[in-house]
This record gives sequence, C-alpha cells and structure tokens, in this order.
Amino acid sequence: MELYRSKNHVEYDFRIIKSVLDLRPIHHHTDQKVTAHVTLCVLALLLLRHLDAKLRRTNTSAAMAVELLASCRLNRVEMGEFNYYTVTRLNPQQRSLLETLELVELADDNAIEKQISPR
Repeated sequence: MELYRSKNHVEYDFRIIKSVLDLRPIHHHTDQKVTAHVTLCVLALLLLRHLDAKLRRTNTSAAMAVELLASCRLNRVEMGEFNYYTVTRLNPQQRSLLETLELVELADDNAIEKQISPR
C-alpha cells in the first residue's frame, strides 16, 4: 500500500512540473542529458514548494506567483560599446509579492548591476 501511495505522489509531482512550470516535452538521447533534465525538474518542484511555504500566510499560491511574475525580465541593453542590464519595471502587485518573499533586490537595477556584468 505504501509503495502504491508513493507512486501517486510521484505522478502528482510530475503533473505539477508539467502544468505550473509549463514544461514542454524534450527528447534527450543521452543518459547525462536525461539526468540533468530530471534534476532541473526536481529542483523547480522544490522551488515551487518553497514558494508555497513562504506564501502560506497570503492568498497567493506558487502557481499564481509564477503567473504574476511571468512578465518580469532581465534586459540587456547595448548602446555602442556601453552595455548594461536593466529589469522590467514592476507593477504594484509584483512589487508586493517580491516584498513578501523578501526578494525586492531582484527588481533593483543597482543591485543587479553589482551582481552581474555584460559579457
């Protein structure tokens, strides 16, 4: 019985990976690539669970948070020899979500500039 229930948990997790993360089928031809792909999927599931735990006090689920932040981008701007990164401007809902998650620095151009530089 325990083994059967474990199978259900795994199937549920793969359903979450496919739906919330919107992963498309990818066909790998080597064991290393399959292993890497599965590892990334499991890490993504772990991040979703962590996000759900951090948002438990709010009326937002991890799936809603992913959807809300889907339009946020890190943009590389090239102006001749001068290159820099900038982040999509947040709307109030997105800013509130990042504040709840204590991740507002992800949308701060100055913080981003300190962390990464254009190649």
